[in-house]
Amino acid sequence: MTPTTVLDFVNVFFAGMLAGIEFVIHYGLRGPSEILDEQSQLQFRQALVLRLRVLVPAFFVPAAVLGIALTVLNSAAPGFGFRCAGVVAILTWILIRVMAPSLSTVPRSPGSPARHKELEGV
Repeated sequence: MTPTTVLDFVNVFFAGMLAGIEFVIHYGLRGPSEILDEQSQLQFRQALVLRLRVLVPAFFVPAAVLGIALTVLNSAAPGFGFRCAGVVAILTWILIRVMAPSLSTVPRSPGSPARHKELEGV
């Protein structure tokens, strides 16, 4: 196996772990967390966000860096368009997840009103 093939497998691992994390968060935790009362749900989401701030970048940074590097290294190989599409997809995901966080996941004190409730009067 060539070094680029090994890096391809490593990249697939990181991208797969990232996809698994997203799947579990959106389809495994969203439903059960909605059963909790508002105070417990807020505490649960805050704890989850604090822990995922370390875990998720540990997977998306290597996936993005390896994806870009492998796209450049294998630019002459078949599938270059698919590699470019994959890099665009992961960079779009990073932009959405990092640069535009949802108002519901921004940590706030449990006693303060939700941001969307503050904006209702505007």
